[in-house]
Amino acid sequence: MNEELQGKYLEFQLLQQQIQNLQQQLELIQSQLMQLASLNESLKEIKRTKAGTEVLFPLGAGVYAKSSLQDNENIIMNVGAKTAVAKNIKDSCEIIEKQIEDMKKVAKDLTDELGRSLFRGQALQEELQVMFQEQEKKK
Repeated sequence: MNEELQGKYLEFQLLQQQIQNLQQQLELIQSQLMQLASLNESLKEIKRTKAGTEVLFPLGAGVYAKSSLQDNENIIMNVGAKTAVAKNIKDSCEIIEKQIEDMKKVAKDLTDELGRSLFRGQALQEELQVMFQEQEKKK
């Protein structure tokens, strides 16, 4: 293999790794978007539920506990650095909706970058095929 062909092949391999990383990041963002949308809908459902209503709340892994909803106006929200504050549901929904919009922008940027990388990968693959065929003719 000549140096130019080796260089193109290395570039192609690096681009494939970049594409895989972009795909993984995009999957993670899409998963987070679904979680945020579900959370937002749950908060709106709490707001519509009368205080004193018996509810099930998730403990994890499909396990729930019965409880009584004491307050349908406020929640406790983690704001980072192991700090949680009381927030009203309306403000919490606005924060979550802003996060959703921000995540959608990140997802669009990743999708655009993935498209460009895929296009470049296809072009590199075609170049490699031509270079390989030319090298085979020389043998």
